[in-house]
Amino acid sequence: MLFAGSELGHNILGRKSSLARFSGESIREFVARTHTTDQMVFSSIGNLSAKSVETTVARYLNDIKSSARDFSRRQPAAVEPFTRAVAKHTHQTHCIIGARAQGINDAERLPLALLVNLLGGPSANSMLNVLVREKNGLSYNIEASYTPYSDSGIVAIYFSCDHDNTDHCIELIEGELGRLRNTPLSARRLSMAKKQFIAQLAISMESNEGYMLGAGKSFLAHREVDTMEEVYRKIQALTAEDLTAVASSVFSSPSRLIYK
Repeated sequence: MLFAGSELGHNILGRKSSLARFSGESIREFVARTHTTDQMVFSSIGNLSAKSVETTVARYLNDIKSSARDFSRRQPAAVEPFTRAVAKHTHQTHCIIGARAQGINDAERLPLALLVNLLGGPSANSMLNVLVREKNGLSYNIEASYTPYSDSGIVAIYFSCDHDNTDHCIELIEGELGRLRNTPLSARRLSMAKKQFIAQLAISMESNEGYMLGAGKSFLAHREVDTMEEVYRKIQALTAEDLTAVASSVFSSPSRLIYK
């Protein structure tokens, strides 16, 4: 719904009629069109020399011709904010409050990631978890996420609650969003948020697989890989005003999707 009218607005699962049209040839054509060599990165970590990795890759892929994508996606047009309720006759209400957000190359991507982590990240002390779950006992599960794409992205807040508590939850959440848009965080709150975010990144990088995938994705998107020390430095350099500015740009008019 946030990307209605664009390629990102399609139903990714497809429908029976569209799936029935698939053939081996159409799938091979799709792979040839999209899986080009300029969109491939090899990333390795461990007790392996670069030469050894290069030799192994060449053994299996040297015969593949170099190729480049000859198409680009148009940046999605703006969509008016909406509120939509869908009757599903579920035991609880499931609600998503969200908006379009910054893309992978946007300078505001990092302050937005920090803001979303503070707002509804995986820790029990996230702002929405404390407000909606711990203080008011309205929801067992509430979380926020940020997914960047090449030229756009999505910020989403999800929660479930009893039907009678839906409006109260939305009121509390949007009140918190209003404070983030208008009131800069205190120095202490900002410092704690940065330390927690950095610690979460450090833990995720303890996995060799996680570090390898992160480095590969970074090089594919940015053609460079920051050291973890450089990432930490960039996070520490963020200001309360940076977070207020990005909150104002993303959360000024969020949309709502409500399943009942």
